[in-house]
Amino acid sequence: MKTPNIASAVQLYYEKTEIGTAEIRQLFSCGSNTAVRLKKQAQQRMAEQGVKTWDPKAVDLQCAYSAWGLDIDKLTAKLTRLRTLQKKGVLK
Repeated sequence: MKTPNIASAVQLYYEKTEIGTAEIRQLFSCGSNTAVRLKKQAQQRMAEQGVKTWDPKAVDLQCAYSAWGLDIDKLTAKLTRLRTLQKKGVLK
């Protein structure tokens, strides 16, 4: 699986409670087939935890991140550090 865009992952986490195939494609910069596979992993995690969504075409964001092994605390810390280094001119 491709590494997600850290900024997009953090932004999605705090902006949305559910995501669909389009957001998954954007997050991982992947094609439709990969996005659908990732979505099915999230749906499986939702079924295991008994979580339902408002939109039947979407998946719960927390279940999705858990299924994909994304730790929002680690991602947020990395993003904060990245922005600090960019401000100091160490990274562009």
